Amino acid sequence: MKKIESQNITISNEFTINQLTSFVKKAKTFKSNILIYKNGQHIDGKKLTNLISFYLTIKSQNSVLLVAEGSDAKEAINSLTEKLEGTEAKVPGNLTFS
Repeated sequence: MKKIESQNITISNEFTINQLTSFVKKAKTFKSNILIYKNGQHIDGKKLTNLISFYLTIKSQNSVLLVAEGSDAKEAINSLTEKLEGTEAKVPGNLTFS
């Protein structure tokens, strides 16, 4: 059975291209699928071009939902949330499904 983990994140700062690249590199180290949702739209968190386009639409204080689906979902969410927290994102809460 695949595990699904998610984390709501409020973006408080803009991301640099280096931060987005670092996020994608880290996301690719996990077996889980990494998705980022905003307003019903989602992108693959392992594809830099998608991530750059997606984050051009995000303004300060917008919320996104980070989702990981796979055997290492919990580790992926914890690690990738830390990446986003490094940009001073506020993390209000998370959901866990099995």
